[in-house]
This record gives sequence, C-alpha cells and structure tokens, in this order.
Amino acid sequence: MTTTAQNMDTRKASSDGKDTGRLEAVSDKARETAEDLAVHSRVVMAEAEDAVRAAHTNVTDVIKRNPTTALVGAVGLGVLLGLALRGKSN
Repeated sequence: MTTTAQNMDTRKASSDGKDTGRLEAVSDKARETAEDLAVHSRVVMAEAEDAVRAAHTNVTDVIKRNPTTALVGAVGLGVLLGLALRGKSN
C-alpha cells in the first residue's frame, strides 16, 4: 500500500471514530429529550385531568342548585344546534 493510501485509511478510521462519537452524543441527547418530554407530558396530563374533574364538579353543583335553569339552557342549546345543523332547505 502506498503512503497516500495509508494516510487516507488512517484519516477514514479517525473520522469514523469521531462520527461514531458524535452519533452516540446525538443519540444520548435525543433519548434525554424524549425522557424529559415524557415526564412533562405526564405532568401536563395530570393537570388537565384535575381541571376537567374540577369543571365537572362545578357544572354538577350548578345543575343541582338550579335544575330549572339548567333544563331551559339545555333545551335552548338543543334548539340552536338543531337550527344550525338543519341547514337551509328552500
């Protein structure tokens, strides 16, 4: 093998080692970021679940305190939805 060919092989091996190290670093960073996102999404999901439960409790309490108003509101909403979804038929 010539000296030039040997130098090219040495540079390639050296470069492959650097590339492997860079790939491992990127892979580690991606794994760390994915784990952080998983933890963050669990926290956000728990907060959203708590907010939905609180809203459900509030709506239930309002309905129990004012059943007639709730019924009239539900009928009114049903009429509005019916009119909106019916479309024009002329």
